Amino acid sequence: MAPKSFNPKTQTYTSPRPVVPFPTDPNLSLTSFLFQSSNSFPNNVALADANTAETITFLQLKSLDSKLTHALLNLNIKKNDDVLIFTPNSIHFPIYFFSIVAISVTATSCNPQYTVPKLWPKVKGFNLPTILLGSSIGAGVLKVFYLF
Repeated sequence: MAPKSFNPKTQTYTSPRPVVPFPTDPNLSLTSFLFQSSNSFPNNVALADANTAETITFLQLKSLDSKLTHALLNLNIKKNDDVLIFTPNSIHFPIYFFSIVAISVTATSCNPQYTVPKLWPKVKGFNLPTILLGSSIGAGVLKVFYLF
């Protein structure tokens, strides 16, 4: 790979890799864009956790994303709402993020160094709807718990 090139005039780096063509359809969501070609390689690894060796294939990612997206819709979370992802670094973070943005909801996060058990009493005091997601997926099912 060629070294990065820096343009001092624009203060930007240019990648040596080819330009990625992005879609021009303003109605195509990030999640739809991600999954539009993944049917060609459903059993390839989409996400991998180096610490736990856990992997999620594109087919599993698509299925988990769909399940969580439907769960969010069933909770009446809708376009223009804001959802805080309050989780330590996890292989599941992209699932949460893609599910949230799939329904045109703003996803925001906090520092992953904050540990949920330590800060939960403060967050709980906000009296906001809360969705607690299980920390693992067993048999391809993301565990979803609702607290209100």
